[in-house]
Amino acid sequence: MAKSDCVDTRNALVRAGLSSLELAACYIAAAQHDYDHPARTNAFLVSTQSDLAILYNDRAVLEQHHAASSWKLLLEHPEYNFLENMPAADVRVLRFLSLEMILATDLAKHFDMIRTFKANVSNGNIFMRTREDRLSVMQMCIKLADINGPAKCGPLHRKWAYLICEEFYDQGQEEARLDIPISLYMDTRSPLLPKLQVSFISNLLRPLLSAYASAGFLPGPYELSDNVEERSGDEAGISSMGQLHNTVISVIAKNAQVNEAFWQNVLKQQEADKKKKEEEEARAVAPSSSSTATVHISSVDDA
Repeated sequence: MAKSDCVDTRNALVRAGLSSLELAACYIAAAQHDYDHPARTNAFLVSTQSDLAILYNDRAVLEQHHAASSWKLLLEHPEYNFLENMPAADVRVLRFLSLEMILATDLAKHFDMIRTFKANVSNGNIFMRTREDRLSVMQMCIKLADINGPAKCGPLHRKWAYLICEEFYDQGQEEARLDIPISLYMDTRSPLLPKLQVSFISNLLRPLLSAYASAGFLPGPYELSDNVEERSGDEAGISSMGQLHNTVISVIAKNAQVNEAFWQNVLKQQEADKKKKEEEEARAVAPSSSSTATVHISSVDDA
């Protein structure tokens, strides 16, 4: 594959369109967005009527907890409050932006936000000119940062995937102890890590990459490639630069493609192994034709 490094201007485009306060909100929200995570899903907290679910009325329970607890930590402890000398008006704006970004990571809103964003891009409404436009881009940015594990290089992605799977299995074991239905992909008796990763990449990450790329904001680094297969993957964040033979592809989009293919191959191998085992078991159980014939002849002689 012929390729060369390409200067990544996407991040610069986003940064140039944001005020210093908005950029600061991005960094703060990124630090806050999973603070004090209890290693349980929203669905689990709601179904078990946890204290957090009761407190936040079953709505975006985790996201509201991350936001509230991290802001409480910041404001109630002078040793942590690096905003104490900031004008009150700026703090209010900063807090509003960070809250909106953190709440945007609720996957219950995932597809609605993607549809709205892509519609705005199609209508030419994403130009970073209004506060609403900029907030929309900021929300998509933190969403991508939140779920981009499969967009990392293969070894690092798989390390995170196994750790998340351990967290899921821990929840599944608690659900079993509580005698409630075990959530999908969380049953240690039926490990489905490859299927989980393929589903996550194709159903959640790929549409997000596509939406962010449609606005020209998908971060790099970028590479030039004349690989036809890569050019065919526009949904994963590959964008044409008007060149006949070369295509620009984001490395994180390429990583997502490679990781999805890895897990698909694992699934295929598992299916092949399962089929082979079933065939071997069937042969072991079924009597051979020679054995059947011997039994038949013996029966006749005995008669």
